Amino acid sequence: VQHLGMGRFSHEAAAVDALRRVVYLSEDEPDGLFYRYVYPSTGLLGGLLQAALLADDGSVTWLPVPDPSAATVQCRLQVPATVFRGGEGLCIMDGRVVFLTTKGDNRVWRYDIPGERMGVVYQPSPGSVLSGVDNITVTPGHDLLVCEDGGNMEVVAVELNGAATPIMRLTGQPASEMTGVTVAPDGRRVYVGSQRAISTSRGIVYEVSGPFPW
Repeated sequence: VQHLGMGRFSHEAAAVDALRRVVYLSEDEPDGLFYRYVYPSTGLLGGLLQAALLADDGSVTWLPVPDPSAATVQCRLQVPATVFRGGEGLCIMDGRVVFLTTKGDNRVWRYDIPGERMGVVYQPSPGSVLSGVDNITVTPGHDLLVCEDGGNMEVVAVELNGAATPIMRLTGQPASEMTGVTVAPDGRRVYVGSQRAISTSRGIVYEVSGPFPW
């Protein structure tokens, strides 16, 4: 079902906060925005699309997007919201925190839902092990697993203090990217895809068994 109310733009990822009836959305553009769609109890129809404006102190104001269908003006040009450089992965931790990756600056962002504040969890520095940030998920131990699109083709564990440690690396597939990382409900297996492992249209999904540190 097409939901133009959720915005017509270069959608990358979505993360659902079912308790508050909100869908968080990333935009894969160099000058993209970070959106949320607040929907009614009756379903996804008739909701409100908003874009995040981040203040210097980290507080977030959500600005309504006047025309989510982008009939004449692209969504990201309709409001004076904060630019997030190439929005990629999204995930939610404990229903309280949203994490967003942006490939243009290799950052991992954290949005505190109840406090409506946002900041950077990880940003690269000389010698950083994580680059080409892409898909992201949360482990049972509250670490983040971030896929690399490029870099060393690794999945990197990022702690909430910003420390980053590679936990697996894919070799022999230089034209591919790591994608779709997720952790099994029991925490004992990690699944991750190599998007172009075999050809431009054929990939591989790997199952990696633990034990893991979480």
